[in-house]
Parts: sequence; C-alpha cells; structure tokens
Amino acid sequence: MDALPTELRQEILCWLCGTRVNDVRVDGEVATVLSATLARVPYELASVSRQWRQICLTTPELWSHIYLPLYLNQSDLDSLSCRLMRSGNHPLDIDVRNAEGRLLDDALFFRWLQLVQQHAHRWRRVRLQLP
Repeated sequence: MDALPTELRQEILCWLCGTRVNDVRVDGEVATVLSATLARVPYELASVSRQWRQICLTTPELWSHIYLPLYLNQSDLDSLSCRLMRSGNHPLDIDVRNAEGRLLDDALFFRWLQLVQQHAHRWRRVRLQLP
C-alpha cells in the first residue's frame, strides 16, 4: 500500500471505516451494533504505522462519525472534542443510542450535546434510538 498515492490510500481507508457506505444492512435492518465499532476504526488504523497515522490524521472524513456510548464518561468527551477537530468541515453522522433505557449522567450528556450542537451546521445524518 505504501507505493500508492496518498489520495488513493485515503480513499481505501475511508472504505475500511465505512464512510463510503450509506448504511450497513443486516436482515433488512441497519446494523446498530456496528456504529460503535465503526467509530473506533480510525484510531485502530492510525496505530498501524506512522504513515497510516499521518494519512488518518489528515483525512477528515474518517473522523466524521460521532457515536454516543451508553456509558458516557469524561474520556468520551475528550475523544469527541478530538474527533470534531479532526473531522474539519466534513459533514457529520451522529448516532445516539439508548435502546436499553439506561440513565445517562445528565451533566456529561449535556456537555456532549453542547459540543455536538456547536457543529449543527455540519450534521448530515442524526440517528436516535431511544426506548
């Protein structure tokens, strides 16, 4: 892969992260389990090598999938800030899932929402799954 031009490598990594796929469907339903996994992929790809890290860090599309975990903590807020910065001006896909009806920490959720709301002009798709 090292012999390929940077733009082609970026495109390949975008496909690997699922950013080139509108929806992943399993038995006719959007596979909700995959969102959290897809949100982690850029971090994992960036850890492959220095070259891949550089490509990942300079490809805003890889960072444009925002996922609200069921158990929100301070490190999730830090990760969100980093992801929003790395996503540049690319449109955002946001997944909020709380299908099990678990209670989120109100203060953390409010801060998460404030961060995401600052980028509302970039929202391409927002998925809510609530009880």
